[in-house]
Amino acid sequence: MRRLLAFLSLSLACAEAPADRVVYTFFDAMRQGDANRMAEVLDSSVYLGRAGVPELDTLMPGADFEARRNRILLELTGGNLKRLWLSKQVIVGRTERAGDTDWVEVSFVDPERELHYLTGFGLLKKKGETWRIFSFKRV
Repeated sequence: MRRLLAFLSLSLACAEAPADRVVYTFFDAMRQGDANRMAEVLDSSVYLGRAGVPELDTLMPGADFEARRNRILLELTGGNLKRLWLSKQVIVGRTERAGDTDWVEVSFVDPERELHYLTGFGLLKKKGETWRIFSFKRV
């Protein structure tokens, strides 16, 4: 019952929240290693190899959807990509709207090497659904 209430409140919060809140939820789920929350904010295109991140897009080519989904969730909540991304300071910036798509600016700052990596997370909101991340790299 508790899980159902948590799921419903998360779904409601994401449905009403602006796209950048979903990006914050993504990084919170990543930090906590919460694959269920992570799955709630990802669009199926991430699991189909169209996320814009080679480490995910080339993971388990030819595997069925469910196997790829589980492996990608594992990578994002406990794998090398999680360690790489969270080893940097993450800054969520401004949001740009383009139709039913929002692009949220995300910066990864590596203070030791004095480097700043800028990208844009693409989020799509289909009618009656919540914002979901479909891309981690703005092209």
